[in-house]
Amino acid sequence: MGELNLNNAMFLSYPEGFRELSREEIGQMNTTDSPPVWAINDDERHMIVNGAYRQASGFQAFMLNAKDVATEMEKQIARPMKPFGYKRDRFFVRDAGGVQGAGFSYTYTAQGIDMCGESYVFEHNKVFYYLYFYYRKELIETGRATAEEILQSISWQ
Repeated sequence: MGELNLNNAMFLSYPEGFRELSREEIGQMNTTDSPPVWAINDDERHMIVNGAYRQASGFQAFMLNAKDVATEMEKQIARPMKPFGYKRDRFFVRDAGGVQGAGFSYTYTAQGIDMCGESYVFEHNKVFYYLYFYYRKELIETGRATAEEILQSISWQ
């Protein structure tokens, strides 16, 4: 098991087989407005996980919740992914370590490979925390189970 954190506030564990990507590798990833702080990859699971965070402004912290941010995040991801056959699957609400968050799942095609994505946002102490999971559609059961294992490991300080 490996361990990572975001902002010294969100802590999580990940299973063996993952390796942390270098800053150069992370820099090559297409990102949203909150670039990854870290990313991990497992070649056998064909899975990438990355995490980011963003301090909420006073107005954002007052007006927005995780569900609102997830809705906007979905729009930000959908636009550039349309050429790749982006299709949203569903929105959901979930708890991770006692903090309620929101997210959505989706499918797309990259380099001829059908892929699945899951994106989550959690708000804790006026900071938004983002987790992104990407895995091959043919390995959807393994991908979802691994994502769930990581999400179940989350704790907060």
